Amino acid sequence: MSDHKKYKEYTVDEVLKHNTKKSLWIIIRDEVFDVTNDHKKYKEYTVDEVLKHNTKKSLWIIIRDEVFDVTKFVDSHPGGCDPIMNFAGKDSTTVFVGNHSDDAEHMKNQFKIGVIKRT
Repeated sequence: MSDHKKYKEYTVDEVLKHNTKKSLWIIIRDEVFDVTNDHKKYKEYTVDEVLKHNTKKSLWIIIRDEVFDVTKFVDSHPGGCDPIMNFAGKDSTTVFVGNHSDDAEHMKNQFKIGVIKRT
C-alpha cells in the first residue's frame, strides 16, 4: 500500500486560469498551491484580544502564532464542536498538529485573520 497521498491533478491551463487577487495559484515542483491569501498583510492581535473570542458567536483560535476565526466552521467540524470549543480563544497548536490531516492544514488558511503580536 502506498504512503503517498492522492491529490487532485490539474492541467497547466487550469492553473493559469487562477491569476487574480481573488484566486491565485502557482506551481512549484509539479505541485499546485493556492496562494490567494498569502499576499495579504494580516492584522496583529495580542493573546488577550484572541481570548475574548471564546464563544460560538465569535470563536477564534491560535495555531502556530496565527489567528483563525472559526466561528462559521465550528458546527461543521468533523470531530464535532467540542474539540474546538475546548480551545476557544486559546492556542490549539499542539492539538491541531497532532490530530489533523494535510488537507485540514491547508483548509484552515481560509479562516486566517491575523497573527499573534510579539513584543
